[in-house]
Amino acid sequence: MKQQKQVGPSHTKRMEEKFIGKPILIDKPNIDDWYVKLVEMLQQNWAIIKLGETTQIIFVNDPGDVFDIIEVKDQETAHDKLMQNGFDKFSSPSWKRPLDEILTPPFKVVDTGERRKIYSSGEYWV
Repeated sequence: MKQQKQVGPSHTKRMEEKFIGKPILIDKPNIDDWYVKLVEMLQQNWAIIKLGETTQIIFVNDPGDVFDIIEVKDQETAHDKLMQNGFDKFSSPSWKRPLDEILTPPFKVVDTGERRKIYSSGEYWV
């Protein structure tokens, strides 16, 4: 199996500079809305489903910087695809892992305009 690329956290100062003037897609998302995928030791990717004119799965790193977006048919499809691709619902009782104590979902989702297309390219998404 191919090694997944990492989307690790950046330095706080750099992220703060990137967020200035950038659109906040979701401010203070509910902790129950997050999905998480551990990609390597202390490295995780976060995903959240955004409903609107289109249903989107938004992928972010620890500070909440969007790195990829996939549009899907509806919320149920989004949930199923996330689960199928190795994400777990963060608030799910089945997610109880030792890292729960140190993992914290992002407190906002900010679109800096930069995309890495890790999932939307299809390379790590079925």
